[in-house]
Formats: sequence, structure tokens, C-alpha cells
Amino acid sequence: SARTRLGRIRVPTLLIYALDDPFIPADQYRRADWKELTQLQPLIVPTGGHAGFQARGIDSSWHDYCIDRFIRRLIGVD
Repeated sequence: SARTRLGRIRVPTLLIYALDDPFIPADQYRRADWKELTQLQPLIVPTGGHAGFQARGIDSSWHDYCIDRFIRRLIGVD
């Protein structure tokens, strides 16, 4: 339902999605025109389920790690 609103986003935004999400169909992300959505950076991975991004060797959840790296790049610290 948010697909129609993505083009209105005006700040750099990281969008994390797992293709095996059982609640949100992958077609929505496969059909998106990411070149048109210039403020969005998609991070689409094969697995992770619905908000289940956990990883070994990282103190926090994997998606928190990705968000941290995204913000660091935005502010020029990475």
C-alpha cells in the first residue's frame, strides 16, 4: 500500500526487504522503478523473512548494522 507514496520521499532512505517475506509480496519490489525513486536505496536480499534479519558475529541485528552503515555513508564518516 505504500508503493504509491514512495516517490514522495524527499530524504535519503534505506529500504530493506527480504524476498522470502511471507506477508509482503516480492512483486512490489521487483516492479519498482528504482531509477525513478532517487531518494530510495533498496537493499533486497533473498532471505530474512518478515523483520527477521539476524546474523552471527554482529552485536545487534543485521538490519541495524545496515542502517548504521547507510547513515555513516550519508554523513561521510564511512
